[in-house]
Amino acid sequence: MMPTNKLFKMIWRNTLRSKGDFALSIIGVAFGILMFVLFLALSKGAEKSLQAVFPADQLEVRPQRATFAMGEKRITDETIKELLSDPRITAAIPRMQLAMPASGVGSFEGESIRLFLESVVDGIAPEALTDERAIAEFKDWDALPMEPCLVKTGKEICPPPHEDGTQASCRVERTYTCADDQRYYCDQKDRKCHRRVPVIMSPAMIEMYNAQFARGNNLPAITGDLGTFIEKRGPKAMRFHITLGVGMNPQDLKARPRKIEAAIVGMDKAAMRIGATMPLAYIKRFRSEFLGPDAAKKYSSVLLTVKNPDEIAPLIKWLEKEHGLTNTSDAAQNVSSAHLIITIILLAISIAIIALSALNIAHSFFSQIAKRRREIGVLRAVGATKTDVLFVILGEAALIGLIGGAVGTALALAIGAILDTLHSSQVADYAFKPESWFDFQWWMILGGLLFAIFFCVLGGFLPARRAANLPPAQALTQ
Repeated sequence: MMPTNKLFKMIWRNTLRSKGDFALSIIGVAFGILMFVLFLALSKGAEKSLQAVFPADQLEVRPQRATFAMGEKRITDETIKELLSDPRITAAIPRMQLAMPASGVGSFEGESIRLFLESVVDGIAPEALTDERAIAEFKDWDALPMEPCLVKTGKEICPPPHEDGTQASCRVERTYTCADDQRYYCDQKDRKCHRRVPVIMSPAMIEMYNAQFARGNNLPAITGDLGTFIEKRGPKAMRFHITLGVGMNPQDLKARPRKIEAAIVGMDKAAMRIGATMPLAYIKRFRSEFLGPDAAKKYSSVLLTVKNPDEIAPLIKWLEKEHGLTNTSDAAQNVSSAHLIITIILLAISIAIIALSALNIAHSFFSQIAKRRREIGVLRAVGATKTDVLFVILGEAALIGLIGGAVGTALALAIGAILDTLHSSQVADYAFKPESWFDFQWWMILGGLLFAIFFCVLGGFLPARRAANLPPAQALTQ
C-alpha cells in the first residue's frame, strides 16, 4: 500500500492540476454549505429570540371555565402540592391576579402616566425570582414592624360663625409624612409608614416599553439593566400611586377605596409577561380586604416548569383531564411549530443543493477518469493496489469538499455579520429586537465541513470504484 505522505502529495498535486475542472464543483459545494450553516445559525438565533418571549420549558395553566355540570374550578395550595408530585413538573409557581378595579397614576421624567391595573397586575412568591438585585427589594415589607407617621403640618380650620354669632368648634387638618419619604409613604388607613409596594417588570414588558411606549410619549428608553437604570435616577424614579377599589359597586366592596404607593424595583423573567408583578402577600391582602377572605385563597393561574419540553403536549391533556386546568395560550406552541417547519424546509433546500453538487462531482470525476486512464494504468503497473487508486480518487473528492466547506462556512459567517450590522444600524428599534439574528456555534461549523466532505466523497465513490477496478493492461492499451 502507498505510504500516507506520498498519498497526500499525489492527492494535492492532482487536485491542483485539475483545478479548472473542479472549480465548478467547489463553487456548488460552497454555496450549499453557505446556505446550510446560515440557515442553521438563523434557526438557532430565532429560537433564542422566541424563548425570550415564550420559554420552551414553561407553560401557564388556569382553571377551565365553570359549567353547570363541572362546577367551579379552583387552584389552591392543595392543587399546587398535587402538581409538584408529578415527576414531569420541576416547579409550580402560583400566580394571583389583582382582579378588581384599580387605577395607577405616576410621573416619569416629567411625563404623567395613567394606567388601569385590574387585569395587568398579579402577585407571585419572592422565591420564584432569579435576579439577585430584584430579590433584595421584592419582599413583603408590610410583614415587618412599621413606624407611626410624622405630622408634616397642622392647620387649624374654623368654620364661619353661626347666625347667632356663636362660633362652631374648630378642627385641625393635618398632613402626614415619613422620615424617609424616598422609600416610605404614610398610609391613610392606619397612619403608619409603609414601604412602597415593590413591583417588578418582565424583560418582554421593558422591550415593549422601549420600542413603543417610550418613543410615542417622548420618554427615555431603558438601556441595559433595569436595576442600574433605577439606581442612577434614585428611588423616586419609577414610583406611582394605586387607588384600590375605585369604580367598584359599593355593595360588592368590603372596604372603602384607598390609595397606596408602589415603586418599580427591578426586572425578572418570573414577572407577568405583559403587566406588573407584586409580592403575592400584597395581592392576597388586597383581595381579602376588598373582596373577602375567600378571594385570597384562589390562585388565578400556575406557571409550570417541565423537565422535558417535549412532554408539554401530553402534560396539557393530563392537566385538563385530571385537574380541570387549561393552557392560557397556544401561541408558544404554534410559533414553535411554525419555526420548526420553516427550519426543516430551509435545511432541506440547502441539503438538496449539496446533493446536486455531489452529482456534479460524480460527473466531473467520471470525466477525469476517462482522461487519466493511462495514468491510472501506469500506477497499477508500478505496484499501486486497487485500494491505493480508490483512496487517491476519494481523497481528491474529500479535498474538494474540505475547500468548498471552508469557503461556504467563511461566507456564512461573513454574511451573518453583515446582515446583523445592517439590521442593527438601519432598522429602527422594535419590541424584542435581537442583538443578532444568527447564533453560530462550533458544531455548526464542524458539521458544515463534515457534511461537505461526506457528500463529495459520496459523489466520488462510484468513479473511484470504476477507476480502481480498471485492468492495467486495458488502461495502457487504450
